[in-house]
Amino acid sequence: MFLQRRGATVVDRNVRVDGGEIDLLVELDGSTIAIEVKTIVGAGDPLGRIDANKRDVVYRSVAGLGRRIDRVDAIAVQLFDDHVAIRWVPYL
Repeated sequence: MFLQRRGATVVDRNVRVDGGEIDLLVELDGSTIAIEVKTIVGAGDPLGRIDANKRDVVYRSVAGLGRRIDRVDAIAVQLFDDHVAIRWVPYL
């Protein structure tokens, strides 16, 4: 729902490639975007959990996909007792 409200269409989920996984593949404005999703409970920055090794795995997976990917983004999800905070940001 979050992505659709922003005009994106989810074309695939949890795509396993070359020992890694692409959480989401979406199309937006004619571009195909691979998205890494990180979720935490409470305070902090979910994107802090994406270290250099994780970035390498994501990019290796994207390269092994065999289709054009225009960019790689991240979605940060924070779960609180009374709400959910979601940010969609350029990954690299």
